[in-house]
Amino acid sequence: MTPFPRADRNANGGYSFAPVYERQHDLFVETIKAQRWRNALDRIVANNKKLTYECVWCPTDDKSAWLCIFALNIYDWKKMGTIPNILARGCAGCYTLPSHPPNATLVSNYKVITPNADPLDPFGR
Repeated sequence: MTPFPRADRNANGGYSFAPVYERQHDLFVETIKAQRWRNALDRIVANNKKLTYECVWCPTDDKSAWLCIFALNIYDWKKMGTIPNILARGCAGCYTLPSHPPNATLVSNYKVITPNADPLDPFGR
């Protein structure tokens, strides 16, 4: 899964968009926002605050690996345009590794309900 929409050119010259896994994206956004509310994220800010990367680590369901849930904002790219048939969304995704970095922030299992007026954007309110 990629956080950016993908499309393939079809035979009639149009584009066929790859599926966006809405619920998975929603869970990543929800996790990032809840962890941010608790001030429990690893965060990198660069280029005069034009680039922000946030992440948190949690074990996979079967405990066989660690999942890094991340959010990335570069120059407010969400505002740079729209794509037909796909709602504008912030960049949120995940990747897995055999273990988490030694000083990584680990996700809290404590459920926090945070305001989420923009459920598709991890940096939205």
